[in-house]
Amino acid sequence: MKKMKAVVAVLMAACILLSGFAVLADAAPTPTPAPGGTGKEVAGTVLAVGENDIMIKMESGNVFNFIMDKISDTIAQVGDEVVIGYEGDILNYPQATSITVTKVNPVSTVSGKVLQHDATTLFIQISSTEALGFALNKDTVITGLSDMIMVGDTVTITYDGDVMNGALAKQVEIVAMENTKRANDIKEPENTENKTLNGEVTSLTSKKITIKTSSSHSYSFRITKSTSIHKSKGKLEVGCRVRVKYDGYASKNPDAKSITVTKKYEPTPTKKPIVLKTVTGTVTSFGGMWLQLKNGYGFDVTFAKYAGNGNRVPGEKARVRYFTKDGINYAVKVTFTKPS
Repeated sequence: MKKMKAVVAVLMAACILLSGFAVLADAAPTPTPAPGGTGKEVAGTVLAVGENDIMIKMESGNVFNFIMDKISDTIAQVGDEVVIGYEGDILNYPQATSITVTKVNPVSTVSGKVLQHDATTLFIQISSTEALGFALNKDTVITGLSDMIMVGDTVTITYDGDVMNGALAKQVEIVAMENTKRANDIKEPENTENKTLNGEVTSLTSKKITIKTSSSHSYSFRITKSTSIHKSKGKLEVGCRVRVKYDGYASKNPDAKSITVTKKYEPTPTKKPIVLKTVTGTVTSFGGMWLQLKNGYGFDVTFAKYAGNGNRVPGEKARVRYFTKDGINYAVKVTFTKPS
């Protein structure tokens, strides 16, 4: 069984890699002219994708980082093989002008019985003498017969990284349950063709859509030339609800075969801002969480703050800051002043 220290070490190393994005190359490669004679291009495997930059590792072992200011969006993901067209000095954060995915990252899987788990790690037994440990994070997807992992369940884990050194579990599919009577079980279709997933669109570009399901899990799908989009129920935009049809597993970022808008986006009405007003008058009564002024104004003072040099008694002047809701005046601040 792999110790948790190995899992933590792998996670820390991954964080350093993703946050640093340093250029690790010892020497620049010989650039290949891009089609059309403008710019250059290099091929490699994606190590990391940031909000505005992408890092690749070439076959030679050289690692380079590219700025994506001129790229509106990319479907490239960690592990994919890509060809990047670029401008500038490859050793000094060049500008990517094109990113073409030539091979999608193959995803590895392994099956076994759950030995133990917590929020960050999962250990499974794969034989009578062997066990493997995996790291879990907030993006790990739970699918299959239930949305909850329990000791004794048989699972298939889709993972990234070295399985012998604390790989990260991207998906945990529960294929058999030790306790079949637990609540909130969700059974998925056993086939992997023409599957569907419903959810709210949280991110949308010309090449990718991300939805959030009712179980609060997020899934991304690639939008291709073959993706059919149906908008009879409303515009396809962030906030609307959709049904995505696809093959395979949602956690592996498959191509969307079709996207159907099932409910249009209806923004929550903006709340009217609270309008504060001020009135000054002579106090006629004050007590029981109610303040009454001689000029006829009365206030609920349950949440009011007090100020001034007065003794908060009838006959003093009171300056009241308040707002009105449902016909009641609520005092925010009351300043008492002794009679002159």
